Amino acid sequence: MDTEDYKVAKETKAENLKENSNVEDVLNHGYAHSQQINYLFVGLARAAGFEAAELYIAPRNAGIFIPTRNEVRQLSDELVWVHAGTQDYFLDPAARYFPFGLLPWYETATGGFRIDKRGGTQVATPEPAPSDSETIRNADLEVKDDGSVEGVIQVDFTGQRAALLREEKRKEDETGRIKDFENDVKSWLPVGAVFKIVKVANWDDNNQPIHIEGTLTMPSFATSAPQRMLMPLEMFQSTQQSAFAAEKRVNVVYFSYPYEEVDDIKIRLPATFKVETAPSDRTVNLGAVSYQITAAASGNTVEVKRNLTEKGTFFTKDEYPALRKFFGVVKTGDNAQMVIRNAQPAKAN
Repeated sequence: MDTEDYKVAKETKAENLKENSNVEDVLNHGYAHSQQINYLFVGLARAAGFEAAELYIAPRNAGIFIPTRNEVRQLSDELVWVHAGTQDYFLDPAARYFPFGLLPWYETATGGFRIDKRGGTQVATPEPAPSDSETIRNADLEVKDDGSVEGVIQVDFTGQRAALLREEKRKEDETGRIKDFENDVKSWLPVGAVFKIVKVANWDDNNQPIHIEGTLTMPSFATSAPQRMLMPLEMFQSTQQSAFAAEKRVNVVYFSYPYEEVDDIKIRLPATFKVETAPSDRTVNLGAVSYQITAAASGNTVEVKRNLTEKGTFFTKDEYPALRKFFGVVKTGDNAQMVIRNAQPAKAN
């Protein structure tokens, strides 16, 4: 993909930009269009002794690849194929924010043709995996006597998610990115929560997750009652449920790419409080989607672990009721309440 904005003739002249006529020009100039970058990579791979060729594919964000239609217009995206040892690599060197071996989601699980000296061979690009796009959230929280919460949140965006964020926010300065990330995290939190970022790491290193750290204050996370508090298991609120509000669906359900959410929340209760009752561990595995949430108490500390995995990309309208029910279970599990009891006797009036 080309990530730079189109330049008018005046800008091209002012920046002394010249056209690339061959691979040598690309190397000398240090800039190129996406197709030229891919051609350069093919040339370098061949020079190193590997089999390499261009691929022309039908990107999933433009439509579904149907070979029998014999429409060249479907093949609107280019990749590179390299054979090294016993392994085939499908690469997009021009995808600036994607690390080696990770294709943009719309170039995965689709088809096209490999072009070499023998002609054209039909190929299929690899299926994406949930581990290619993880959101890992860790929280260390302290509950006050009045039910308010203070603490620290750390978030890591990996793979596909990190690459898309880097691409989406590439024109933002540091202040703009921090504001956007703060809003992203606050969208997961209960109303009234205040989250302030103190650190964003690895922004310029595509091989590393985007790492965010910040402070959290919530005025009323736990509901107080005489000698007890009620507190939901999961602090990070599910964002998927709103997409399944309708009881029936006419069209298919389409996820751009599989993903995984991994949460680890440590909650320190006031010194005199203990967990009286906690919801039972809950596990649901339908194959294409799975969910697990557990809560373990030790003294006045509770650790909640949650894992949500979405493995599929395409679900028919007949599969919608099961998918809707699954995300309903996720919401119920996340909102299940712990009962926290004050072990210290109440003071008489």
